[in-house]
Amino acid sequence: MHNWDERDLLLWTERAGFSDIACESAYLVAPADPVTDYESRARRAGNPLVPSLAEAIEQALSAGEAERFVAWLRPRMEAGEGVRRSAHGYLTARKAP
Repeated sequence: MHNWDERDLLLWTERAGFSDIACESAYLVAPADPVTDYESRARRAGNPLVPSLAEAIEQALSAGEAERFVAWLRPRMEAGEGVRRSAHGYLTARKAP
């Protein structure tokens, strides 16, 4: 979703005049949880700047393609197939007065 990494974040923080910078990263790779309400999940965006799954399908696929794709994807999501991946960064810093 972003075209930068933690090294860029540290550099930008330092260039902005902060010191005593600490950054921790946490990564999670785990089996996906089963989706109990596919329709609700497909309409939920994980980030306000990113389209929901339903919006992305509507934008990228024809009606027939979308129908075939959802017919393939939905049972897999409901069964919990796949992998969940997430990353979080925690940055603290101090700016001199």
